[in-house]
Amino acid sequence: MVTGREIRRFEGHRFWVISARFSPDGRWVFTASWDGTVRIWNAENGTPVCVLYHLIHGGRAVITPKAFSYDGSSETREILMASLRLEEAPTGKERPLTEKEFQRFHRPDLVEQALEALK
Repeated sequence: MVTGREIRRFEGHRFWVISARFSPDGRWVFTASWDGTVRIWNAENGTPVCVLYHLIHGGRAVITPKAFSYDGSSETREILMASLRLEEAPTGKERPLTEKEFQRFHRPDLVEQALEALK
């Protein structure tokens, strides 16, 4: 029965969402925004699966809650170093990643596992 009431909110895009679609099996929601991202969400509980970035210089990156991967270009790396943040557990404050953390979270294998789960 269609009621028109909100049952789930997917928050994370920084600009208007221009498209939203369910996967054919109904497990995932794909949203695209003017912020240059496509976000994939778990349709059942609304948790983010990953964010696909298409950067202005043509670079690409994929970020999951546990790791990220990128195209290997120095431009994309600079953007990620300037943009990625870690949340400090006790305070909730965000801070930039250190070089060591950047290396630790750059895990294409974990990103691939997250994307494989979408199949």
